Amino acid sequence: MSLKLYKDALLTDIVSEGGAQSNPDSDTYNGTTGEYRDKQLHLANAHSTLAAGIDASTTAITLADTAASVGLVAGLVIIIDDEQMYVEGHSGT
Repeated sequence: MSLKLYKDALLTDIVSEGGAQSNPDSDTYNGTTGEYRDKQLHLANAHSTLAAGIDASTTAITLADTAASVGLVAGLVIIIDDEQMYVEGHSGT
């Protein structure tokens, strides 16, 4: 599972994913005069949405994103609402 750093609370403007600076956030500061700025950043686990609804008899789920894009691999636990599910494997990329 990878952690992602975002500029916004809606988690749409990504700064970094899994340590890679894919969209670096930079500003210029005058350290001589003690200039500083506060900035709120948001940290979240990789996340996705389901491609379709599920019910109590569903045995396989499909994500709206690719498994690779959210870091989904066998052995992880995913959470949907208040239920935790162990990932045994996945297909696709």
